[in-house]
Amino acid sequence: MKRLFYIYTFLLLLAGCTKSETDDSTPLRKLYSPKFYAAFGSSETRSYLDENMHQRWHKGDSVSVFTSLTNQFYKFEGETGDNQGVFSAVSTGQEEGGTVNFNNNYAIYPYSYNHSITPDGTIMLTLPTDQSYAENSFAVGANPMVAVTSSKDDTDLRFQNLCGFLRLRLYGDDVTIKRITLYSNHGERIAGKAFVVAEYGKEPQLTIDEYESWGHISYDCGEEGVKIGSTPEEATDFWFVLPPMVLNGGFQFNIDDINDGYAWDALWSEFTIERNVVKTMAPLKVAPNTIKTDQ
Repeated sequence: MKRLFYIYTFLLLLAGCTKSETDDSTPLRKLYSPKFYAAFGSSETRSYLDENMHQRWHKGDSVSVFTSLTNQFYKFEGETGDNQGVFSAVSTGQEEGGTVNFNNNYAIYPYSYNHSITPDGTIMLTLPTDQSYAENSFAVGANPMVAVTSSKDDTDLRFQNLCGFLRLRLYGDDVTIKRITLYSNHGERIAGKAFVVAEYGKEPQLTIDEYESWGHISYDCGEEGVKIGSTPEEATDFWFVLPPMVLNGGFQFNIDDINDGYAWDALWSEFTIERNVVKTMAPLKVAPNTIKTDQ
């Protein structure tokens, strides 16, 4: 079946959250750690998508803040559904960053103990090789964002997305999907360690570390799986968060259902992922134990 792709003209505003890495009990050291007001920098950024595709924060969202080389853990004080609010320092996850202090404040969403920053302001983070299903959205914490203030005294964080989005639309007769694995056909790295150059008033620039990254993403649909719609009109959406790049040979994906059925499909032509842009695949019928391909 011929794969049709079209670009949604709206820009996503994403800002994510994390739950697994926020249990840091280290006492807050005597660092510069003011409260930060946080919002979405444009219609390009969001923590998750509500039913009207509006940007929203999620209760418990957390971010890494760097006023020096120290990774400080900040947590959102608001509620799920807010589109702005305050982040307050909870603890630090690393030793104090010596005498290096920045003229700007940097923030990364979602928080991770492994986030770091160099003295010249280059951010180092990891784009996860594992993503998971969320109804009509990407999962909470799946969409990385960064913010840079205009000065040391500026506490207004305006987050910007780092990635773009691929939306697969799948349907089939009584099919419940357990896992989808997405591969780049020519081995381009689509997850893993990355470097970000972020400056106030400019778009962030992300570069994948070719030596510590992977050419696939594993997408988990939970223990019970996700039962997909039975017609093209009822197709179920699966959102992948991907770094901006050109996949010269396109991509392929494996689909596993809960009954150990297997399907495979691919696009072999050049495919471009753009920051903030959603690219949506035309509805594709899934029949277990089938192989299809677009040459």
